[in-house]
Amino acid sequence: MIQITDIDIDDFIRKAQAYQGSVYALEDSYREILNRLDIWDDLAEIDDSRTTCILEFLNRWKCRLSYDCISSLARTLRETSESLLKFKSYRLEEVSFDSLVEGLDVIKDVFRGIASVRAGAKTVGATATSKILHLVNPRFFMMSDRNIRHGYGYSGNEVGYARFMRHMKSFADALMREYSLARNIPMNSVFSSLVSECKSRATTIPKLLDEYNWAKFNL
Repeated sequence: MIQITDIDIDDFIRKAQAYQGSVYALEDSYREILNRLDIWDDLAEIDDSRTTCILEFLNRWKCRLSYDCISSLARTLRETSESLLKFKSYRLEEVSFDSLVEGLDVIKDVFRGIASVRAGAKTVGATATSKILHLVNPRFFMMSDRNIRHGYGYSGNEVGYARFMRHMKSFADALMREYSLARNIPMNSVFSSLVSECKSRATTIPKLLDEYNWAKFNL
């Protein structure tokens, strides 16, 4: 288990606040695609039309994917839907570290399958795959981009993503624990209070952590 100590609460809040005014903060578009339950609650039946909606959002978030991948990506999402169901009820702040580790082999298989889908001259890749996984379960899966991965020292493949997830689980636990102590509030009030201080619209821990990560490594 990764041990994380000395969380700088004030620095976390400053960076999360800085994210709110960035060009990356496409909150309305994010909420719109997140609310497409016809996609995320029925991934086993996803078709080209609904996959196009995912790509349109990813490209607004600067993933720059060719629309040539629509049919292949739709097929891969259908094929991985059963594996992803295992994680549908997972919450990053609630799942035990051991349970997370036990699921990493499945996560790596799913990540590899999506990331390797051909998209024009390249593949879907690590950044877009992390965002797709996050949209499947925004309460558990973390997003990343190249700067975030490099900043934490993780590669842009399934092994790097598994290690990143382990790191973010430990970071989330340490952040919430330290914030609870610093503000003298119970753990069940930590997230709402932290989001308020960060002036964020995030409704999940992974989204709030991504806002901090993006500002930390991109601004």
